[in-house]
Amino acid sequence: MFGDDRSTTAMTFTTSEDPKRPTVFVLEMIALLFVPSLVMGVGLAAVSGPENFLPGLALGAIVGIGAAKLRNEIRGARLGDTGE
Repeated sequence: MFGDDRSTTAMTFTTSEDPKRPTVFVLEMIALLFVPSLVMGVGLAAVSGPENFLPGLALGAIVGIGAAKLRNEIRGARLGDTGE
């Protein structure tokens, strides 16, 4: 049970994988920018009222932009881009 590395192997981060195709990457970035904003905006509006849709949208945008930035850094690491 404790000597089995399969459970932790799936959770490890590696940059040795091949980067995804550009079209897949663009779709991921669009989803990361829009889905969290809409979900948090609609969720906050559903829980506390429609007047809180815009604050939820703003919070979701912050989360989405952070996730997109992280995804972009992972792609750069896999491509070997140092950002300089």
